[in-house]
Amino acid sequence: LAAVSETDDDWESVDSGVITLQNDIVRFELDAQTTHFTVTDLRSGKQYLSVPAEESATFSEEVSNRLESELTIRYYDENSAGFYMYSTADSVDNNGVTVKRSADRIRVYYSFGSQDAELLVPELLPAADFERITEALSSSARRRINIYYSLYSPSEQNEDYAAMLEKYPILASGDFYVLDDSVSSLNRMDISGYMSQAGYTREEYEQFLADNGIEQAKSEEPGFVVPVEYELTADGFRARLLTDKITEQTERYKLVTIDLLQFFGACGSQENGYYLVPDGSGALIEMNTSNTGSFSSSFYGNDYSLYSEEQTMLTQNTMLPVWGMSAQSGGLFAITEGAAAVADLNVQTISASNPAHTAW
Repeated sequence: LAAVSETDDDWESVDSGVITLQNDIVRFELDAQTTHFTVTDLRSGKQYLSVPAEESATFSEEVSNRLESELTIRYYDENSAGFYMYSTADSVDNNGVTVKRSADRIRVYYSFGSQDAELLVPELLPAADFERITEALSSSARRRINIYYSLYSPSEQNEDYAAMLEKYPILASGDFYVLDDSVSSLNRMDISGYMSQAGYTREEYEQFLADNGIEQAKSEEPGFVVPVEYELTADGFRARLLTDKITEQTERYKLVTIDLLQFFGACGSQENGYYLVPDGSGALIEMNTSNTGSFSSSFYGNDYSLYSEEQTMLTQNTMLPVWGMSAQSGGLFAITEGAAAVADLNVQTISASNPAHTAW
């Protein structure tokens, strides 16, 4: 994890195509549209996928969503009910991803659920401000943004002017442009982009609202932004959660856990090998044996600041923030470099409800 990460305002934004990072040992290739990636060991030619290539239609919706995603997040509402979202189903498929790159790093910003808190989409604007914004746009952008807003004027009252005046009493004082109710989530992203292009800021809009005593409606929908950064190392790659850039849309919903790269390097039923876990003095979990199951343990032992009503069995402490995988076609060694004290190590073997051997 990254407690404090540098700004990326001057990084290149990438909407499509494959982004490649490479050194003498490793090639990292990320698809900017799906955010799936491949890591190739240039010495052996072995490739490791961020998600398995096989179809997941025979499994439950939850397993399929996990199988297709680089991130799975869990969040709670104010009643402590838990829910899940998945980076492909709840971010990528909703056009909620921003990908940026520098010379040696790639950042992926996943927007889960509602994105209203991150977007600047004014509900109404004084005519002078709206016209100043549109004048700064290209002709095609100007045509599109005019589709999303309607002009309301006391001197030329529209058919629904009375209803709109009841909703926005300020309309009686002059000419205003009002956002149509029918705009979609994708339209809202477009509008926010146009505001940015025209140089209209959130501070300007909030000042307009404050000057006129208008309360901005706050979304009560769950929404989170979780950024991940990828960078090559001498003999592999580093994946970091940029914790200082994680945002929550509302106080009502709280992000609790993030499963990072659950299926990276997953092994199928044809592989023979084992996982190394630092359980006590160390233990091996073999693949494709009759003993299927799962392993989960907090690094360095339980967090005693968290209350637990029961303990089902005695376990060894997981004393080192590492794990390994060795299979016929290749292997991995992973180190948790930051925030290991609040991280869990998980291993699952293939079963009727789990499609692959995996550790994360």
